Amino acid sequence: MTTIHILNGTIGSGKTTYAKQIEAKSNAVRFTVDEWMLVLFGEADMERDVFESKIKFLETQFKTLAESFINNNVDVIMDFGGWGKSDRDQMRVWANTLNCELNMVYFDTPFDVCKSRVLKRTQAKTENNYMFDEQTIDTLFGFFEIPEANEEFHEIVK
Repeated sequence: MTTIHILNGTIGSGKTTYAKQIEAKSNAVRFTVDEWMLVLFGEADMERDVFESKIKFLETQFKTLAESFINNNVDVIMDFGGWGKSDRDQMRVWANTLNCELNMVYFDTPFDVCKSRVLKRTQAKTENNYMFDEQTIDTLFGFFEIPEANEEFHEIVK
């Protein structure tokens, strides 16, 4: 049966690395929001509401495409982040309407490890990644809602 993998975690938690591994092993189609945001809108500073509206636009487009792939028996990886509980709940509801297996994954990576990875990527100017300073990283981590005990994940990556 076709599988949809929904990856949840902060920046630097390992989602995209994991998504690329699944993609290579199963010939799945990967939708990584950050890569598309950078290609379409660049590294330019944006107000938070503008940034979030662009992300929501991409997520909507990716969901439409994902449904087409799933209907054609192709596995899909949604590398969105799921930063808020309501975002994760909405993704679960949407995925459960599809005729496929759901693999909801949470990356339980300590914030200090995530921060170190993001700073290293920024210093190396790694392609397909946003460039962040420490203050911005700390601010972003403040937006992430750590999953509650009653949230169901099929896999937790540490």
